[in-house]
Amino acid sequence: MQLQDPQGQHVATYYRVGSGSWQQLSFQNNQATFSAQGTVDYEIATRCRGGGNVADLQFFKASTARSRQVNVVCSHGQGTQRVSVTFNVRLPAQIGGVSVQDGDVVVVHGADSSVSSLSATVTAQLPQGQQQALVALFRIGNQGLQPIGGKLVSVNATNGATVTVDTQGWAAMSAKTISATLPGGFQGQGFVVFFKDGMKDAPFVGAYFPNQPGFDRYGVLSGAGGVYLGNFMAEDSGYNNQLMVLKDTGGNDWTVSLPQPWTSSQFSPSGASFTFSYPNAQAFTLDLNGLAEEQGTGSPLRVSVLVYAAGSSTTYTLPNLGSQLGYTFRTGTSVSYTVGATLRGVDSPIFSAFLGSSEPTLSEALLRNLDLAFALMRGNYNVP
Repeated sequence: MQLQDPQGQHVATYYRVGSGSWQQLSFQNNQATFSAQGTVDYEIATRCRGGGNVADLQFFKASTARSRQVNVVCSHGQGTQRVSVTFNVRLPAQIGGVSVQDGDVVVVHGADSSVSSLSATVTAQLPQGQQQALVALFRIGNQGLQPIGGKLVSVNATNGATVTVDTQGWAAMSAKTISATLPGGFQGQGFVVFFKDGMKDAPFVGAYFPNQPGFDRYGVLSGAGGVYLGNFMAEDSGYNNQLMVLKDTGGNDWTVSLPQPWTSSQFSPSGASFTFSYPNAQAFTLDLNGLAEEQGTGSPLRVSVLVYAAGSSTTYTLPNLGSQLGYTFRTGTSVSYTVGATLRGVDSPIFSAFLGSSEPTLSEALLRNLDLAFALMRGNYNVP
């Protein structure tokens, strides 16, 4: 097990193997191990002081056949420091046979500026340090979003730095389509980013926006290699159901494969017990507000659960570790929940990063062939 807790918010962690007794774990240099022989279920329960995006109570259950590594996060670090870098861009008259026009848009890692007389100035926020950055050119108009070309430049990003981008070395971008079939009552949108080893950030190269003709494509930079990562999200009109996909598009046309929405019959909460029956799920997540409180003070405690699927129906009951971890379950209350099913990609390190339980360093190897799919449902239930 690995503990991420730079702010010192960890209180205690307990584990049990099978139906054995709960034992406290001792972390040394943020690492801990315990013995689980053969194929057996095991559980982890952690108390943090919470705050930010970190839950106060965290529960985990899996079989050793599915997962033998657990990451516990009780606090986050300061994150990557970003600095302001200005790009003074000069464009060639043509890129890949397309004449550059006034009003075309230069995009640098989330910031943009219009072209005037084959020039543009863009001030972007980049992670600090030496890196490759993508300077990309798009045309936005009646035909939607048209990728034209781009150039990779080497940048030592320090606050206030200026980078001159000349007319040499620009490559054409070929347009690839993005398409999606949404469930009834859902609206969706997506985007594609580009990542190449040597980058510290993954810049935008295209998007899908419904009801905006031509905003259904992204650009692939000729000869650059790298990975093109698509991110698509769809929600129903009440924002109670959400579908998400993260996928390496391979630099090809991308037809988004969305999971099906949850139905109310696929999740059954009862007090501190929960039954999940979403078909073909690999794992389930559950966030709860209103169920648990701190002993003595009555302060509400946020609960998060990650349970690997165990067949067509998976039932999980929160353990009663009140004396060890200082919590109690409320009665006569309404509990709000967000339940999630992971359909694809649970074994990827990016799955842990998506849940906030790891911070892997981006690399082409990490992102290549990535295919994650999530379905979320929000609701409430009453505890007698």
